[in-house]
Amino acid sequence: MTNGQWKPQPFSIIGQCANHLTKAMRDEYVIDPQGRHVRAKYAAKILDHGKQVTLWADGRTASRDHMRLSFQQRRHQVVGDCRHLKTDVDSYNESTNDGDPIQVIFDFTLDLEELEAAENG
Repeated sequence: MTNGQWKPQPFSIIGQCANHLTKAMRDEYVIDPQGRHVRAKYAAKILDHGKQVTLWADGRTASRDHMRLSFQQRRHQVVGDCRHLKTDVDSYNESTNDGDPIQVIFDFTLDLEELEAAENG
């Protein structure tokens, strides 16, 4: 780059800018009226004239529909992560593990309760 042998293409610069903006939106947090540390901005992917676009909204002013869609899409991402974890555990247990199978519980109810108790305790 210093010698001019390589220059980023305009589409690359736009992509980098979009990535920086996305990270900034995702990393902005506020304290809610109950004292919780929560995201300020929420993304929701929609189709606009046949093209997928991501819309960002402030959680304090966003429509209920936007927030429902954002939460639904984030939950879908969590399910995808759990599916990948299950595949990895199953593969290890069936292909490599020579002991008792490693068990992973995907019911997070107790984990969430413990985290909330620790935050409120």
